[in-house]
Amino acid sequence: MAHFAKLDENNTVLRIYKIGNDVSETEQDGINECVKLHGDGTYKQCSYNTRQGIHWDYSNLNQGEPSADQTKSFRKNYPSKGWIYNSEIDGFISPQNFPSWTLNTDKGIWEAPVAEPVQTDPPTIYIWDEDSQSWIF
Repeated sequence: MAHFAKLDENNTVLRIYKIGNDVSETEQDGINECVKLHGDGTYKQCSYNTRQGIHWDYSNLNQGEPSADQTKSFRKNYPSKGWIYNSEIDGFISPQNFPSWTLNTDKGIWEAPVAEPVQTDPPTIYIWDEDSQSWIF
C-alpha cells in the first residue's frame, strides 16, 4: 500500500490517501491515481513506517528496528493533517512547537535549544517552558 499526502497551496497536509501497489509502481503512478480518484491538487508520497528520516521494520512482533532497506524511507516523517511539506529538505514536518526550537533537517523534527533531561525510573514527564528556556516537571 502506498500513501500520498494531498497538500494545499501553502504545502499544508489536507489529507492522506492510500493507493494500492497494483496501480502505483512509481510515485507518479500514485499521483495520477490520486488525481483520478480525488481531484486535482498537489500530492506527495510518504511512508507509513518512516519516522525521523528512518524507515522502521515492525515485522519482529512490533519491536521496531531500522529496516535493512532504507530506500523505503520517504520524506523524513509520515505526516498528519496540518503538517507541512518542506521542499528544502524534501520532508514532512510538524508545526513548530515553540519559537525557540530549531528544525533538525536530517530528521525533519523540531528540537529544543536545551536537550530534554534523561529519563529516570519511574519516568518523569518534562514540559518545555518557553519563558525560562528550560524543561520543567
